[in-house]
Amino acid sequence: MAHAGIRFYYRASKPLLGYNLKSMGAIIAALRRRRRTVARRRVIADLTPEQLKDIGYAEAPRALLELEAGLITDLMEWR
Repeated sequence: MAHAGIRFYYRASKPLLGYNLKSMGAIIAALRRRRRTVARRRVIADLTPEQLKDIGYAEAPRALLELEAGLITDLMEWR
C-alpha cells in the first residue's frame, strides 16, 4: 500500500513541476528581452545627431507629453 501512495504523490507533483519550469522560462525570456531593450535605448540616447542620421534615426526617441490647450491654466485655477 505504501508503494501506491508514493506513485500517486509522484504523479501529482510532476505536472506542477512542468508548469513551474515553463513559467520560469517565460519569465527569464521576458527579463532578457527587457534588458536588451533598455540597453538598446541607452545606446541610442548616447549617440550624437550625426550618428543617429547614419543609422537612420531622425532624432533620439524621447518621451513626449501632449497637453490640451488650456489644461495648465485650468489646473492652476483649481489650485
